[in-house]
Amino acid sequence: KEFLKQVVSRNSILDDYLYEYCAFRPKPLYSLRGILGLIGIIDVYYPDEEQKQDKVLNCVADMIFVSKFSYGEIFTSAVRIQTKTKDADFSANLANSVVEQFFLWEKARNDRAFERTRKYLADTISKAQLDLNKSQQKLREFSLENASLVGESSSFSLQAADENVATVKE
Repeated sequence: KEFLKQVVSRNSILDDYLYEYCAFRPKPLYSLRGILGLIGIIDVYYPDEEQKQDKVLNCVADMIFVSKFSYGEIFTSAVRIQTKTKDADFSANLANSVVEQFFLWEKARNDRAFERTRKYLADTISKAQLDLNKSQQKLREFSLENASLVGESSSFSLQAADENVATVKE
């Protein structure tokens, strides 16, 4: 429903046709229903804006047919979008609007997925950097406290630790 709402709202070319064929138009007062309503025999109800919009969207949904596309007996990931109306130009515009909106929707979905991945990686790298900094600090403290055990030639020296850190950061 949201997808169709965006298809319809983004294309002003569709408005005239949709108003002509899909929009709610109350019965005229001179119709049998109008006369019976005027004299109070029956109650005449008019839909609210949401119901009117639902009517248009249901009408548009009835015009669109989506099916999987196959090449011979080979099924592909492509889909076929067909529209069926009394006006060929409107059908073409509607199909093009559906495709355009699909690509916009797909791009937005991919952008959201990319942003989630980027945020996850940034958080993970930040945590890893904090862990690395803590480990380096512990190594320095150990080296200072146990300088006599570690010695200058040991790989645990402060200089070696700093070189290892520089290598990791690269």
